[in-house]
This record gives sequence, C-alpha cells and structure tokens, in this order.
Amino acid sequence: MSEDRVQALLLRELATEFSREVGPDVVYALFVDWRDGQPRSYLSNGLRREVVKGLREWLDRSVQDEVSTADPDGTVPPLQVKCDKLGQELTEEDVDVVLLLFEPGLVSWYSSMPNGRRLVELFVKREEGRS
Repeated sequence: MSEDRVQALLLRELATEFSREVGPDVVYALFVDWRDGQPRSYLSNGLRREVVKGLREWLDRSVQDEVSTADPDGTVPPLQVKCDKLGQELTEEDVDVVLLLFEPGLVSWYSSMPNGRRLVELFVKREEGRS
C-alpha cells in the first residue's frame, strides 16, 4: 500500500474518532504536522466556507499568540478544557497540532505548533482567495 494511501486512511480514521470525541454540536478545525517534512494535513467536520468564516472571525478578534480563553473571572470554559485535552492527547502521539473548536458564540484554541496562528492566517488567506 502506498504512503499516500496509508496517510489517507489514517486521516479518515482520525476524522471519525475526532468527530466522536467533540460531539455533534461542536465544529472543529484541525491542522496536523506529522513531523515528517511532508505538507501538513487539515481536517474538519464543518463546511469549509463556514469554517474559514469562523477562523477569520477568530483571527480578527484574537490577539497575536493569544493562548488563554479564560473568562474574566478566571474560569476556563468547558469547550477550552475539551480543546486542551484533545490537543494534548494528539501531541502525545508525536505530532504537532493547531486545533480550534467552535460552538455558537465560542471558539477555543490549542496549538503545539510553532507559529500555529500564522498557519491559520495563511490557510484563511488562501481559502478566501479561492472564493
């Protein structure tokens, strides 16, 4: 079996597992660096144009290298707890990730990837250029 075919099967399995983990009401955007020098992978359970719109809104609202989504009183929303848990589990598998989870009115972010926010910016710019 070719390497591309193996990676496609791995991505399909990861997408299935991830959709099960986040639940039916959460949309995710996941960028994976397999640490093998090959292009990064992108997975999502949402419509690409809607995910790109959500990513653009998040980029426009967030601060460079923002890492906290704690509420003003210091509590961490459950969606962020879930995002952190999933992101950390993935990085334990020897990959780097940028993960964003979306619920109505909420976005949570986790990154183990150097310049992860920049990766999202470039992805959004490229996708917006296609429409």
